[in-house]
Amino acid sequence: MLLSGVTVRLGDVGEDYAGGGILASGGSGTRLTIKQCVITANEGKWGGGLSHETIDGILHIKSSYFTDNKTTRFGGGGIRLSGTDSTTTIKGSTVSRNEGISERGGIEHFSTGGDLTIRNSLISNNTVTEGHGGGISHDGNDDGSLTIYGSRIQGDFAETSGGGMFDESTGEDNVISLVGVSIKGNTANAGDGGGILQSEATLNVKFSTIRNNTDVGGEAPDCSGTLNARYFVLIGDPTGCTIIE
Repeated sequence: MLLSGVTVRLGDVGEDYAGGGILASGGSGTRLTIKQCVITANEGKWGGGLSHETIDGILHIKSSYFTDNKTTRFGGGGIRLSGTDSTTTIKGSTVSRNEGISERGGIEHFSTGGDLTIRNSLISNNTVTEGHGGGISHDGNDDGSLTIYGSRIQGDFAETSGGGMFDESTGEDNVISLVGVSIKGNTANAGDGGGILQSEATLNVKFSTIRNNTDVGGEAPDCSGTLNARYFVLIGDPTGCTIIE
């Protein structure tokens, strides 16, 4: 299925249903492309702008805007990606000013063995009012992955931990890779990792900057956890972060 040049606005499915703007679900091989679209001011139980729930599904988001969407009960204010072994790419897009009520404001990647790749995109000014993962939350298990290239994660807010990014994955086979990424000006209000919090996934960072982020206690303002740094990585305040070079 292809959505091109479409505006999805003011969708509201109430407190008991997902995907305020778009709900995509299906079995093996389900494909959806969202190109040059605006998904704005929608509300759903989770996945305020988009809830993508597939097995072996493929989702491409290109040159699109997900703005001012919110959830009424759970996470994924802008985009929620769930299911098993699904592949998602987000390219040249903006995910901004979305709100997750309990957790995971901008993008929630909640998948078993799924892969999410983000390229040349902006994740900014997203908010979680009661939980973690203001900009992006990676909640995969098994051998899932999150890879981000040439993107900015900035101005996001989490009431607890992981203002910019939050890793809630299980299993050491999960990998998060950041290449040419700027993470700055994010806030963890009552926890650690104003910029990023790493849990169990292997976190690899190259040619990136993580600085000017805040956690209220000052225990891990820019990053919390263990970070494998290669080739010109700038961490503004490494307090609370183990950096392996």
